[in-house]
Order: sequence, then C-alpha cells, then structure tokens
Amino acid sequence: MRPALIAILLAPGACGSVAADADAEAVDAPSDGSSGADGSPPAPDSPPPACDLVAPFDPPMMIGAVSSTANEVSASLTPDERKLYFVRETAGTSLVRTTLVSTRASTGSAFGSPGPVGGADATFLAVSISGDDRTVFVMRTTVADGFDVFRATRPTPSDDFGMATPVDPLNSPNGEERPFLVDGGRAAYFASDRGGDWDLFRAPVTGDSVGVPVRLDAISEVGPFETNPVVTADELTIYFQKGNRILVAQRAQPGDRFGDPLEVTELTSPNAERPMWLSADGCRIYFVSDRPGAGALDVYVAAKPAL
Repeated sequence: MRPALIAILLAPGACGSVAADADAEAVDAPSDGSSGADGSPPAPDSPPPACDLVAPFDPPMMIGAVSSTANEVSASLTPDERKLYFVRETAGTSLVRTTLVSTRASTGSAFGSPGPVGGADATFLAVSISGDDRTVFVMRTTVADGFDVFRATRPTPSDDFGMATPVDPLNSPNGEERPFLVDGGRAAYFASDRGGDWDLFRAPVTGDSVGVPVRLDAISEVGPFETNPVVTADELTIYFQKGNRILVAQRAQPGDRFGDPLEVTELTSPNAERPMWLSADGCRIYFVSDRPGAGALDVYVAAKPAL
C-alpha cells in the first residue's frame, strides 16, 4: 500500500456559507431592524470573520512541541484547538507507532510536551477525533488488506479509549485509509482503493450507526491517488491530497457534486503535504509535511492573515 499524503487550505468564501433549503419559503427581512413578518425579532448578523478568508495562507510554521526527529504521520484537533492528537513513528530494529496528545491553555499558547493516549495501540496509523473528544476513527494496519478503518470510544475525555473495532460499512477487501470525521460527527470521509485506484468516499454517521459509503465521483479520477480528505463543518468545501499536491473543491449544497478541484498553491512545495485538520473559522490549517524540519515528517500550521 502507498502511504497517504496531503495538506490543506481554505478556499475563498468556503467557511460560513449556508445552503438554502430549496423547499423553504423565502421571507424578506425588514431593512430597518424591526420585527419580521411573523413578529419574531430580526435574525442577528453573522459574526465578522476572524481573518481574511479570501487571502492565501501565510507561510506555514512547524509546531515544535509535537515535531521530533521521528515521523509524525497524522494529526487531529479538538474544536477548541487546545488538544492535538497525533501518531509518531519511531524507526529502530522495528517500526514503533505511538498515539500521543499535546495540550495547551489557549490557541495563543504553545503546545506542551505530548503524552500517550490511553487505549491506543501500535497498529494506529492515523487518527480523527470527534468534536466531543470521546470517539476516534483510526486508520489501522491489518494482516488481510493492509489498512482498514476502526473506531474506539470512551465515556469521558479523561478516560482511556476502549478496544478499537472495525467500522464494517467503510471497509472492503481492499484498503481503506485516512478517515476524517466531520465536525459534529454526521459524516465520515476516507480514501479507498476498492476500485483499483485510491479514491475519496463519504458515509453518513448517526450516533453509532454508519451508512453505506458513496464515491465522490467529481473529484475521484484515474491517475495520481486522492487521499487525506479534510472537510468543512457544512460539507461545502473539501481539501485533499492528489499526488503530492493539496487541492480544494467546493459545492453549493451538501447533496451536490463537488466542482472542479483547484490547487492550493501557497501550501504546495517540492515535498509532500498531507492535510489533516481545519479550524472552525477557516483561519488555520494543520498538516503534515516532509519539507525540511525536525524530522522526515512534521506537523505544521498555516494561518490566514488577521483582519
């Protein structure tokens, strides 16, 4: 199996957009701030963006506290960006994988020294944490077909994770990798080579139930593999890796096909970039790269310019 690679970026205007309900009846809002036609108060204005969403990302910075001379091969954060989960590969007489977590007091603080995640084991190769910090989807090595998607849960964020079990609706006789849980947990995106080439798929998630995955035809093409999907909470924008490049695609409504993908040029380098996670406001992207750093693979963050 080929390792998955990617990086991410925010497409102009992608975050904060809302798909209109086609069956809903539109009501013009009064322009003078008075009550609406049904007597309800006017809807509040959307909060101003925290950054210039149409601008390119600034140059990325390596997160030193979690980057080492070993390989950091995946990363996932909680919505408040105060906990960063990642998998570290250490070479020796045999390859050792450890799932670690680093915390910080606020987004303006530095991450502290990482510690082990209770319940994780050496077969975890990539992790995607749920918004409530109690469920993790993992890419796990298997004897049968190389990689499959597993899930582990815990009662509270301070507990150890229980035994990881396969997410059968996502897995096939071929390989599945790089699961990404949408913020809110209503969908899982992942890559699979069940069609003979690495393509992207989406499956609905409702509680513990996972639906049948559907191939994202508009962005899954024959040629360089697609992997490492990272999707905004409204599911209107997807970042993914194609070859060693980071691409982005958008759509108007969650049920629509994605449009033609575009390269995120400011995150592309001569090296391989793996997108991992995007902040809720779209201002920061976290990714793994083998560009020169502490080791062969390190964790980076790139931010949009502040307003």
